[in-house]
Amino acid sequence: MSTQILAAGTTADNSTSVTVVAGAPVTVGLFASAPGVDSEAIPYCKPSLRVQIENPDESFTDTGVELDSSNQSALLIAPGVYRVARSADTSASVGVFSSDGGL
Repeated sequence: MSTQILAAGTTADNSTSVTVVAGAPVTVGLFASAPGVDSEAIPYCKPSLRVQIENPDESFTDTGVELDSSNQSALLIAPGVYRVARSADTSASVGVFSSDGGL
């Protein structure tokens, strides 16, 4: 079952946190929200949304994993607390969902 963790939009924002425990991967992915756009089609969006991992001091660091129209989802397998960061002025209205299990 999928859960929305970041509402669709074009402004800077961070998703709610997603916790991955050993042996229980989580998929994060994009969804589109725009008039006349098929909900399955992710429009070209730049800059990419960045997957980040929480540090012991509760700050977040980029993992190097990015979500965009070419890479619409990622499987998080390493234990940790993650979020997805959307930069200001993203070129398309996109949000983020999470889903337990593999792609």
